[in-house]
Amino acid sequence: MGPAIWIYLYLLTYANRKTGIVRRTQESMHHDTGYSIRAIQSHLQRLKRHGYIRTEHSGRYLTIYITKWKGFQINGGNSKMNFPKSVTSAS
Repeated sequence: MGPAIWIYLYLLTYANRKTGIVRRTQESMHHDTGYSIRAIQSHLQRLKRHGYIRTEHSGRYLTIYITKWKGFQINGGNSKMNFPKSVTSAS
């Protein structure tokens, strides 16, 4: 995947935690990452080609779907993450 990994990590940062959907403009990605618009377009194409994302143009912004998104598991309605006991218990 090469340097496109950095754009992928950027997308993971901005993804909706439940759906894995990101809505960003290429200009905002340029401003946030410092990559040129052309480099962002190239990296997005590479991510699509390798099956990491799907995209749709939605007027002003790009809707990016992270494939294989799992989301967060929420316990009962509170906002705690569902961690294994070995991670949450102090020894």
